[in-house]
Amino acid sequence: MTYIIGYKQPGINTIISDMRVSWKAANGSGLGRNTALKTGYLFPGCFFGRLGSAEHSREFICAVCASNLSERAVCSARFSAFLRR
Repeated sequence: MTYIIGYKQPGINTIISDMRVSWKAANGSGLGRNTALKTGYLFPGCFFGRLGSAEHSREFICAVCASNLSERAVCSARFSAFLRR
């Protein structure tokens, strides 16, 4: 389970999350590590918090990084198309 908290005070905005990732081993036992980066800074004014599939999160973050963020219409269309998949 992922926990993500948004926090805002005058002059401070942040997202805080846990770092736990877990999975089932081949023998059925539960395994886990505290090694996953689940929050970050994409561009000025935009923080992100992720949960679920690491592969889909990576695709989304790569799409953001490849976008020309100065062209809002193009950027918005790319995000919308990605989210509809």
